[in-house]
Amino acid sequence: MSRFAENFLSPDQPPMTRAGYAVVKFSVRGWIAVGAVLLLVMLPSLLLPLGPDQALFFVSGQKILQGAVHYRDIVDVKPPLIYHMYALAITLFTGHAIAIRIFDLLLQALTCRVMIGLVRRVSSNDLIAALAALCYLLLYYAQDFASQAQPESFVGLGGLLIARMILFGESRRRFPGIGAICGALFLFKFTFGMMLPIAILAGWMLRAGSLRNTVKDAVMMIGGFIAVASLLPIYLTAFGAWHDFMLVNRFISGYSRISLASPAQWFRNLLEHPALHLCDHYSIVFLLALAVGVGLSLRRPGERDITRESLLRFCVIAFVLLFGTIVIEGKYAFYHFDRLYPFGAILTAFGLAAIPRLFRNHGAERVRGPVMFAIAIPALLLFTPIPRYAVNCAGIAWQMWRYDGFPENMAADDYSGGVTGWQARETGLLIRMWIEQGHTGKVFVASSTAGTIYQQAGVVPEFNINHFAFVTAPFAPREWKDSTRAYILREQPRYIVAETSDRLPDVTGSNASSLETLRALPGVDSLLRARYDSLRSGDTTFIVFKQRGDQ
Repeated sequence: MSRFAENFLSPDQPPMTRAGYAVVKFSVRGWIAVGAVLLLVMLPSLLLPLGPDQALFFVSGQKILQGAVHYRDIVDVKPPLIYHMYALAITLFTGHAIAIRIFDLLLQALTCRVMIGLVRRVSSNDLIAALAALCYLLLYYAQDFASQAQPESFVGLGGLLIARMILFGESRRRFPGIGAICGALFLFKFTFGMMLPIAILAGWMLRAGSLRNTVKDAVMMIGGFIAVASLLPIYLTAFGAWHDFMLVNRFISGYSRISLASPAQWFRNLLEHPALHLCDHYSIVFLLALAVGVGLSLRRPGERDITRESLLRFCVIAFVLLFGTIVIEGKYAFYHFDRLYPFGAILTAFGLAAIPRLFRNHGAERVRGPVMFAIAIPALLLFTPIPRYAVNCAGIAWQMWRYDGFPENMAADDYSGGVTGWQARETGLLIRMWIEQGHTGKVFVASSTAGTIYQQAGVVPEFNINHFAFVTAPFAPREWKDSTRAYILREQPRYIVAETSDRLPDVTGSNASSLETLRALPGVDSLLRARYDSLRSGDTTFIVFKQRGDQ
């Protein structure tokens, strides 16, 4: 036995499986090495800044800790749970942005732990289990830094716990628990309620049982789902937020009509964006391995491989139906695909393990090891998420550490948040500097990146609308527009920041920028001209209005 095998592999190695890959068992020292590698992949994320959504969640979490109520005091389309998770992270760790990164790292570490345990149990193969976790982390952190710590980040843990309960649970009492997990995911994002049909369908397809028992199981899952999902109406009733919730739903109705206004454009986006993401961001090698993993799920299993095929089939069901939720939402930002990665990573890991056997079965055994090595290494370095991870996660983390902040040279790169994201940070830091110099006062931001400016300025926003799309959109409730105007005229904040370039017709149905919308509010333009001086910040992307007389 080689020195490597002696150090990292268990001496009792099982035989090759029917699927064609060798079963590998790690020693304790081997698992320590795996844990170290996974930790090294995650650690750079602690140095990453917050993206616009994360910054908005962050300042909303700060507001919740001060007694704010979602929908009533925080206007946004997502359910309350993600904001309360941010509040929890701020409470548990620090009051700074790194609290979110620490919380997310622990969440992904726990997701990997559940994933490894599940794959080991169905395959008895430690190598595939470790490979699945590594694939997941590379996919998750290879996106731009704004794509982590999103509602999608919780889907993996919840979905894998559901898979474990379906495949290995014995007591029927687990079914209300499965429904409860689905209900919790629903409170992160309404479309995540799709996990309930996924669980019901998987329970019916993967566990042999009578139709009567299947219906009973589904009823218990639905009951658990309703028990948790009903916390939302209880929350709205207890804090008097029903009216505000209905205003948000009115906005969502108008927002949904935008993507459906042109069926041809909707279909074009469906054909273009997922294909681009899967081939580029998911990567060619991982996509091919994913296809092999799906093929393995369709095999007729031998007695020893039944649970393995069941897990793979669960992952296929979850991947396909959760992809359907992306289509329903009609938006294809990077982070929307995060919900697919836990299940795709497992399929990819099994596919990667089976690919060498496929080569051997098709005559490639004549290819010598060095030649295969020469082919595999460039493929891994060029056509997997590894190079994207090196740039988007490790590379940005290194620059953040080197420059002790967000360096200007990163602003021109789309993967790093783009020009607007960098300039929003600079604008927020400018306001922070003025406040620290003693020029305290209220701050109001009219921008699609308002959360970033508030977070960088160290200001907890007083007003309830912190994304100006809720004012710009023609279909936004009149009450929101009137309350925005009334707040500005009544409070006359010391600093008013307005963005000049955030035209978002696919979100608002309007080509107006936040500055144009702000000036169009009756009486606001006159106030700005009469009582404020202005300066341009962020290379004219933002205009900062300061009350006249400030130095």
